[in-house]
Amino acid sequence: YNYIDKEQADFIRASDLKSIESGGEIVSENWVTYAKDKRKVLLEVTRTPVYDSAQQLIGVLGIAHDITKRAETEAKLRQSAKVFESTLEGVFITDKNSKILDVNQSFIDITGYDRQEAIGVNPNVFSSGKHDEDFFKGMWSSINKTGKWRGEIWNKRKDQKIFPMWLTISTVKNENNEVINYVAVFTDITEIKQSQSELNFLAHHDALTSLPNRLFFNQKLDKALNHAKRIDSKLAILFIDLDRFKNINDSFGHTAGDHLLIHLSERLKKTVRLEDTISRISGD
Repeated sequence: YNYIDKEQADFIRASDLKSIESGGEIVSENWVTYAKDKRKVLLEVTRTPVYDSAQQLIGVLGIAHDITKRAETEAKLRQSAKVFESTLEGVFITDKNSKILDVNQSFIDITGYDRQEAIGVNPNVFSSGKHDEDFFKGMWSSINKTGKWRGEIWNKRKDQKIFPMWLTISTVKNENNEVINYVAVFTDITEIKQSQSELNFLAHHDALTSLPNRLFFNQKLDKALNHAKRIDSKLAILFIDLDRFKNINDSFGHTAGDHLLIHLSERLKKTVRLEDTISRISGD
């Protein structure tokens, strides 16, 4: 009670009595504030009753170890483990030879492989076959030079379906600057790619008929003109307008007019060759 506050002294006193009552060694952990600099530390204290030759209790021997750093490290590990399991991104950790050591739940959800199937294998078993050798050479060149790589890659799930992912690979080194692990974090970007594809289609096609729009038509026309010029050839452009189309809209409604445009576009597509282009410039 001469060295610490009453609350802490009471706790230590109770632990001493517990050791005496048990007659044996007990181990406890408790936070103590140093009197000199008010620094808080976590102590692991081993208490043992001490007896004389007549087996009379003399006192309690206590040996304390400062385990503050160990506790902080364990707390960080628990926090990391929680983040590892709860993050929505797929994560897998490999050894220096690229053998998978662990995966998180999102990895399992995205790829369809369970933990037992993934651990011990090389991630190249998930390869889709869409990337050539130069792609992977460039990836590993970046990893070896900078310690990381980030980019889009196509892999395959357990059901063999190919899907796109955004992948980040980071190198983990020890205090001797030696590679000990690789950590890969990835996101399934299937929906993003589909949205991009749909937006790209809408940007270049008419929403009603799905025919190329004016922008796409002009691009294709420029290419066709340049090609014709190179081979000293000609090309033909046919501009079609529907007479009295306004009467159809006025008499039967715009829905009927839309159906007519769709029907006409389908008939025109069946009339031309694959290399020909039908485009809706505007209106009818």
